[in-house]
Amino acid sequence: MLTVKQLREANGGLSNLTDVEIAEWAYKNQGYERYYPNFSDYAQAAGVSGVKDSKWSDRFGASIDSYQAGLYGVGEALGSDWMGEQRQRNDLEARNSQQLASMKGAVDRWSDVHGFSDGLDYVGGLGVQAAPYLVEAVAGGFVGRGLSTGARIAGV
Repeated sequence: MLTVKQLREANGGLSNLTDVEIAEWAYKNQGYERYYPNFSDYAQAAGVSGVKDSKWSDRFGASIDSYQAGLYGVGEALGSDWMGEQRQRNDLEARNSQQLASMKGAVDRWSDVHGFSDGLDYVGGLGVQAAPYLVEAVAGGFVGRGLSTGARIAGV
């Protein structure tokens, strides 16, 4: 097995790619899935540091990046080019994090559910995807409740 450092040296440095991107490519395209049960194990063996060990942390990261992309999309719709660039960056980060979670065993499609534990993983993933929106709704509810209480106290 070649380390990421060896892959870089053999291919002219690959300065446009991160170590994680090189490792992802090698894991998917060089058959390392047969030897390593998940991407994290392969990345560690290939000498890549900074790979999150948990599919759940990747799922949360993807969820937050997707939520932020939606917020930037509002600014983009109002004509901000900078917001559009940020939306695209967050969309890409969300896709990358979700792909990492999938490579670590996350069940993302109903068609991949083949038992009870897969079903729990799938439902948990849906919950994680919805978490930023749930936080927004709960926070909005508390703010609305506080405003209505203040209005009642003020006699409005």
